[in-house]
Amino acid sequence: MKIRGTGLAGLLAACVVLSANGVARAEEVQCEVLSIRASTDGTAISQSLEPYRPQLMRPPLNAFTSFTLIETRQLRLSAGASQPLTLGNDIGGELRLVSSRPERERLRLRLTLRRGEQTLVNSQVALTRSHPFFVAGPIIPGGTLVVGIVCR
Repeated sequence: MKIRGTGLAGLLAACVVLSANGVARAEEVQCEVLSIRASTDGTAISQSLEPYRPQLMRPPLNAFTSFTLIETRQLRLSAGASQPLTLGNDIGGELRLVSSRPERERLRLRLTLRRGEQTLVNSQVALTRSHPFFVAGPIIPGGTLVVGIVCR
C-alpha cells in the first residue's frame, strides 16, 4: 500500500513540477525595444522602420514627418520582473511584464522612463504578441524620443 501511495505522490509532484515549468515558459517573452527620433524636419523614415510605417503614420504619431532609428535592444521579460532600460545619455527606466495570457496572445506591460528623478513616462499597456506599440516620450536633441515595443 505504501508503495502505491508513494508512487501516486511522486506522480502528482511530477505533474506539479511540469505544470509549473510550463507556466514559467509561457510567461517569459522576448521583447524588442526601438529607440526612435521623431521630428517634423523632413519626410524620411529609416529603412529599418519601414515595417512599422502604417503604425507611425497614425495619430498621434502622424504629427511627426521624420523617423530615425537610434538603437534597438532585445530584452527577455518574466512575469512580474523588470528589465532596466537606458535610452540615450540621460534617460533611464524599466520595462516590466505585468501579466500575460498565452492562450489569447495578450500581454500587459508597464513602461517607465525617467530623466534623473523626474518621471517622463509611466504607462501600462495591453498588447498582442508580435504587434508593435509606440509611445512618444521626452524631447531629445533633434526631436522627440519615441519608444517602440514588439514582444514575441
